Amino acid sequence: MLTIRRAVETDCGLIRSLADEVFPATYREIITSSQMDYMMKWMYAPEVLRREMRTGVAWFIASSDGEPCGYVSVERQGEDLFHLQKIYVLPRFQGLGAGAFLFPLDGPAGKAVARFRCSSAFPALPVACLRERRLPAAEICWTAG
Repeated sequence: MLTIRRAVETDCGLIRSLADEVFPATYREIITSSQMDYMMKWMYAPEVLRREMRTGVAWFIASSDGEPCGYVSVERQGEDLFHLQKIYVLPRFQGLGAGAFLFPLDGPAGKAVARFRCSSAFPALPVACLRERRLPAAEICWTAG
């Protein structure tokens, strides 16, 4: 069974350990190891994760039968606009629906989220998640970078 919970500052080590597994598996064919090291320090250092949590970036951790299997981070940029910053599922859990499960479709108090701003090299992932939940892809705002 898939579950999701909001991450807290004490989860920074868990998020980093998940990133240590998923990030290289995702990008090893695209970027060099030195680029990967730089990006891991830039995005997943504990002080970076804590700062993000304190400044409005919401992190969520998904688990499959109690085992952490992925994470997502989202930042509110307007009343009905959210920036999907990161969404990753560990390789051994891919294909089980965890990515769609992580895709945040509800805002505060269960209000449907109208638009997402996604900075992604893999735009098919959010679109696939929306289709699985039967929402139109037009509800995503794409940005470069």
